[in-house]
Amino acid sequence: MDHVKVIYYGTDKKLTDLLNKEKVKCVDNPARLSFKHVLPDEKHLILSELILTNEMDLLLVDLSESKDIDQALRALLYELHLKNIAIIGLWNNLENPNLKKWRFELGISTHFCYWIRDPGSMEDLILGLTKFLGMANDKFTFYTKEEDKILNLSIPIRVNYFASHGLQVESDIAINENEIVNCYFPSIPNYPFTDFYVKSISRLNLSYPLEFQGTMENVFYDKFGQLYRSSFDNLEDLDYLELLAQNPVISKNLDENQVKSIIDSFNENKRDSKNKKSVLQRLVGKLSNFSDMDVLKNLVIDPKFTVYNTLPNPIWSYPYKFLLVSTLEDNLNILNTCGAQLITFVIHDKINPDEFSDTTAFVQLKTITSRLKNNYQKLGISPPQLQIYGLDIKSPDLINILDYENIHSFKESLEINTHLDSIRKFIKTPTYLEGINFYGQKLEIVSPKSYSEMSHGFLLREVKLNSISESEIIFRTSMKLEMNFSFMVQMNENTNIFATIYNIEEDEEGKIYYGLINSLNEKEKQNLRKLIIKG
Repeated sequence: MDHVKVIYYGTDKKLTDLLNKEKVKCVDNPARLSFKHVLPDEKHLILSELILTNEMDLLLVDLSESKDIDQALRALLYELHLKNIAIIGLWNNLENPNLKKWRFELGISTHFCYWIRDPGSMEDLILGLTKFLGMANDKFTFYTKEEDKILNLSIPIRVNYFASHGLQVESDIAINENEIVNCYFPSIPNYPFTDFYVKSISRLNLSYPLEFQGTMENVFYDKFGQLYRSSFDNLEDLDYLELLAQNPVISKNLDENQVKSIIDSFNENKRDSKNKKSVLQRLVGKLSNFSDMDVLKNLVIDPKFTVYNTLPNPIWSYPYKFLLVSTLEDNLNILNTCGAQLITFVIHDKINPDEFSDTTAFVQLKTITSRLKNNYQKLGISPPQLQIYGLDIKSPDLINILDYENIHSFKESLEINTHLDSIRKFIKTPTYLEGINFYGQKLEIVSPKSYSEMSHGFLLREVKLNSISESEIIFRTSMKLEMNFSFMVQMNENTNIFATIYNIEEDEEGKIYYGLINSLNEKEKQNLRKLIIKG
C-alpha cells in the first residue's frame, strides 16, 4: 500500500503534531499517512522548491501569518502554470480575516481552503484531505438529505473588462456563442444587468490560465418576458420592426394596433436600457481607479525556472507578467491562450549547431513557431518575439531554420539582468507597440487589475441535486467539470457553501459529481446543518 505524504508549509509548529495525533481517529490506516512541517523563508523560495519538485502527495500552505504568502502563492499557482499539484490553503480567521477572499482565488485555481481555529477543527481538516486524496475513510458519517431539485452552481469567472455595452469574461467552463448567460459580481453591488448575450467566443490569447473567453452584450427581459439587447438602443422604430420581421415566429402581417403596441414596448425598453447603461457608466467610471495598465507578458519555457529563482526581488514585484512553464509537454495549450508578447525558450544542455535539427529542442521550437504563426494569423497581428537562450546559432540563421521571422537568439545561458534588459528594450519596439494596440484599453472600457477582487465574477449553471450533507454535495449535470474544480452554491440568503469536485462517477444517465464542502467557519457549518435537518 502506497504511503501518502503531506507537507505543511507554515509557522504553526504544533499543527503537524496535532494532525499526526488526530489521524488515528479519522483514517482507517493511519500508518499510511504522514505529516511533515516546513518553515517558510522570507522570499518563499522554499515554497517554490516544494512545488517545483512536487515530491509530496499534498501541500498544506498556511496563509495566515507569513509575509507576502498570498502573493507568492498567487505567483506560483497562476504564473508558474504548474499542473498536478495538490494544494490546500489554510488560514486562521482570527489572525487574518481578510484572507476570506482566497475562497475565490484558490477556487478559481482548482484548489481549496479550510478554516483552522483550534485543535477541535483538526478532524474536519483530516476528513477533507483524506477524501481529497482518495483514502478510505469510514469513521465519520454525517446525516445526508436526499434531494431531487434544481440548484444553481456559481462558477468562478474572471472579468477582462466592463463597458457600457457589455463585458468580456473568461472561464474554465464552456461558454457558447449566441447563448444567454446569467452572471453576477460580488464586489460590485447593484450591477444593473444580470443577463448577457454571448456575441463571440475565443480560446486564443486569454488573459488568465483558463479555457474559454466570451465577449458579451448586456440584455434584459421586458415586462412581457421578451429579450431586449443593448444594441437595439441604436435602432429606430422601423429598423426594429424590420428586425422582428426576420424572425419566422413573428407574423409579418401585423395589424395597426399590434404594430403600435410593439413600438410602444420597444421605446419603453429603450428608455429602460439607456437608464441601466447610465447607471453602468457611472459604475464603470468609479471602477477606473481599479483599472490595469498594459504590461508585458513574458512566457518563459525553462525546466530550471531560472527567472523565478534568480530574480533579485520577488517575481510579483515587477511590472511584467512572467508566465513560467518547465516544459511544453503538458502545456501546449498555453501557446494558444496566454497572450504573451514575448516568449523565452531556455536551453541548458550545450548543442552542436550542426546537430540542432536532431535535438528535442528543435522539435519543441518548431512546434512553438508553427502554433504561434497559425494563432496570430487568425488574430491578424504580428506573432510575438521568440527569444532563445543557450543556442550558438545566429538569429538570421534561426529565422530560416525555424521559418519564423521574429527571433532573437543568445548563445549564453539565461542571466537575469541580461533578460530584464532585453525586456526593457523590447517594450520600446514597434512589435510590442502593435501588441499594445491589440491588448490595449479603450476609453469606454475599464479592465480590472489582474487577479484583483474587482476581476471576480460568477456564472450561474443549473444542476440536478441528488443529496447533501455538511461535508458533501452530490449532483448531476451535462456540464463538463474536472477533478478538483471548485464552485459556490447559495443555499439560501444566509448560507453559501464552497465545494471542490473530488470524485466523478458515470452511469447510464450521465455523470455524477461529488463535491467536498470546505472553507466553512463554525457559524456557517451550523447554518448548513440546520438547513439540512429542517429542509
